[in-house]
Amino acid sequence: MNYSLAVALGALLLLGVVSLAVWDDVRDRDDDRSGRVDEKRIDMK
Repeated sequence: MNYSLAVALGALLLLGVVSLAVWDDVRDRDDDRSGRVDEKRIDMK
């Protein structure tokens, strides 16, 4: 595997993890309807 391919795959993986985290946060805010993250999620961090 060449270096540029490894960098591209790493960047893609990082982007996927970040987008999943953001989507999960937005979904939780939608469920709550108040725009706040619930206390259980804050305790897990």
